[in-house]
Amino acid sequence: MCLFYSISEVRHTFFIRSPSLAHEALAKMPTADAELLRRKYFEGSTTEELAEELGTTPKTIEHRVARLRDLLKEIILRIQ
Repeated sequence: MCLFYSISEVRHTFFIRSPSLAHEALAKMPTADAELLRRKYFEGSTTEELAEELGTTPKTIEHRVARLRDLLKEIILRIQ
């Protein structure tokens, strides 16, 4: 089960509730994965933009982001 369901939930959790937790959790992730989440949720890059830049399909980006949200949830639960 995913901790985050939407961009607004991710932004709320990270920017309003606990920005330090966000930075700590992202620091524990592989650099490329953390960067993808930063670009998607903090910089507002679209799935299509990310797919084009990374040379893949939007569907692949969607799957990768979903997997990374699950990983982020696991990391946050370990930190707390």
